[in-house]
Amino acid sequence: MSDRDKDVEIATDRTFLPDIQRQLAETQSLVATRQARHTERYGEPMSEANIWLEQRNAEIRSMQLEIVALEAQPADSTTVVRGAGVLGRTGYQNTATTPDSKGTQRA
Repeated sequence: MSDRDKDVEIATDRTFLPDIQRQLAETQSLVATRQARHTERYGEPMSEANIWLEQRNAEIRSMQLEIVALEAQPADSTTVVRGAGVLGRTGYQNTATTPDSKGTQRA
């Protein structure tokens, strides 16, 4: 990831909540299907170190953080939430801290 990519600010608002929820459900379904097929083919579950699975799990974490942040907004809010899912992305995790239910880092 380049320094330029790290400077990009991600923003969304409640109008995107249904789309993010749908995308989360579709991604979780895709992961479950792929894991089942992997187990059928190889006789064991897909490793958590599998690059495809790592990336889908990062996407899932990002979407979950976005949903939590957007659901915390009042229903009629037009406030833009910036960076809500960034902490779920690969490369943004910090093993010394973990995000709370609102995506805020806690030591």
